[in-house]
Amino acid sequence: MTAAVSRARWMGALIIIIAAGLPGVFSILLATPDIPGVPRLALVINPLIMLVVLTAVGAALAPKLGFRSRLYDHALRRSPWPSLWSWLGPARVGLGLGVILALADWLTVPVWRGASAQPPDIVEGWTPHMLAAGLLYGGITEEIMIRFGLMSLLTWLAAWLLRRSSAPLAAAAWTGNVAAALFFGILHLPAVALTGAEITSGIAARTILLNAIGGLTYGWLFMRQDLESAMVAHGATHLGFAVAALAVSPAP
Repeated sequence: MTAAVSRARWMGALIIIIAAGLPGVFSILLATPDIPGVPRLALVINPLIMLVVLTAVGAALAPKLGFRSRLYDHALRRSPWPSLWSWLGPARVGLGLGVILALADWLTVPVWRGASAQPPDIVEGWTPHMLAAGLLYGGITEEIMIRFGLMSLLTWLAAWLLRRSSAPLAAAAWTGNVAAALFFGILHLPAVALTGAEITSGIAARTILLNAIGGLTYGWLFMRQDLESAMVAHGATHLGFAVAALAVSPAP
């Protein structure tokens, strides 16, 4: 394969991964309230830029670190797809995690929210629109950006810092996973602020903790299996939110 063909395939694979994340970027419009003075389409500019940049970072670094994306590998090398059954385990993990996190959030409202009415807990805030955005943006776009892109970058940086030690690559990968999960939690604080809530220490701790637990789980699946396993688990987590919300909602 010539260098020109190799570059063309790399660009093609990169475009395919970006295209996979685009529906999620625009699904933000379903779950984000109107902001006075801000055009609706302006809400997708930052996520779109992040998607493009972090996808390029992931495409450059993830393969060097042993991280896999089946879609990227197939687009680049025509690698065969695994059996869909291989993603059943991640789906179960994500579904169970979603139910547990939603119920824990609901049961501990007096602890982290106090007397405030905002933000809603996961059960209170669940809507079909939120589910659609969770499946598309959370399950696909966020995993491309946070796991494929950011976690790969942080793992690469950790490996570089640990290059003179005897620490295995797994130590760098877990460092990248933990750091990416914390970033993942922090990045959800602006969305909480859009509900009109004052970001108290309790609300901040709750938001970061819940999302970091999810992020660590998805990062572990990314390390252990592939990016698509993280996507499946993340999407299934939002299905778990729906199950929990419907289970505790009062009957009409």
